[in-house]
Amino acid sequence: MTMPHKQIDSSGWIDNQRAIKRRNGVFAFENNMQIERRASMDRGDMGNNSSIHMGIHTGTHMDAPKHVIADGKTIDVMPLSDAIGPARVIEIK
Repeated sequence: MTMPHKQIDSSGWIDNQRAIKRRNGVFAFENNMQIERRASMDRGDMGNNSSIHMGIHTGTHMDAPKHVIADGKTIDVMPLSDAIGPARVIEIK
């Protein structure tokens, strides 16, 4: 299996994140990502500024136990060590 997007740093860690783009696939029942230009130098504004609206399942992400377990931990209180360890990466085109 080839994964042209994987990056291996000097420590041996593999970064398998994908960039968030307008045309990313989304999870069932999620809306496609929307990007709204709120300010534009082309329109005479002092700077460029945008808003992004996207479902939580857009791109590379991790669901906390609270996503499916009523009294589960939320992502902000989960120890980072819960997300580190052996993994199988499967590329689905």
